[in-house]
Amino acid sequence: MIGRWFLIAVGCFFLILWWSAPRADQGWKIGLVNGARIAIIAERLAQQKSRYEEQRKAYLDLITLRQNFALLTGLEWAELRILMAKAPRTKEEEKRLAELRQIQIDREVQLKRLQQTAPALLSPADKATLDHLTRLWKTARDDIAELKNLLEEELKRIEKTIGKERDEKTAKAIETVARDRDLDLVLDQSACYYAKVPLIDITDEVIKALEGDATDASPPAASEPKREEAKKS
Repeated sequence: MIGRWFLIAVGCFFLILWWSAPRADQGWKIGLVNGARIAIIAERLAQQKSRYEEQRKAYLDLITLRQNFALLTGLEWAELRILMAKAPRTKEEEKRLAELRQIQIDREVQLKRLQQTAPALLSPADKATLDHLTRLWKTARDDIAELKNLLEEELKRIEKTIGKERDEKTAKAIETVARDRDLDLVLDQSACYYAKVPLIDITDEVIKALEGDATDASPPAASEPKREEAKKS
């Protein structure tokens, strides 16, 4: 959220402008804004906000998919992702997708059976199969952990971009309204306890300027989550 210090800094900026360009009259025209209210609007209008939600959903969907197909090999997992991303799919692709689903089911059943069997009763072939399936599960676990880290990093990056975009647009909107109203100074109401001169509330005008700026641009499309390289198992 835009804090009081950000708006105080904006106020100081306008104070410097006023000081460097003396007015013909000696009266101060001071604007007042509701920073908390403007922050809510600016956050909602941030172009990157929709990108944040899209990226978050894309990664969560991919994490869920990996959890549901934890016993595929690296090559099978890569093939599954390619097939899932296609729309529409051919009959051959749908058939292969069904095969991969069945492979996952069969391996789940096999792994559960082997895990429930006493080690002394496992044949050398069973032990080898159990080791193989366990490695596949551990690889999937590592993939999921990596995807979660990528998700966290991506969301932090977008959040930073949102904050920068929000602050820049808010400062621009306040400056535009202040110049149009010929104001000397703009303060946030949370930082102003007393003023000898009348204060002009420009909150609605700033919000209108923000909303007008938002309609002039369209948000960029979200990119797909990074694909990790296929791991041979």
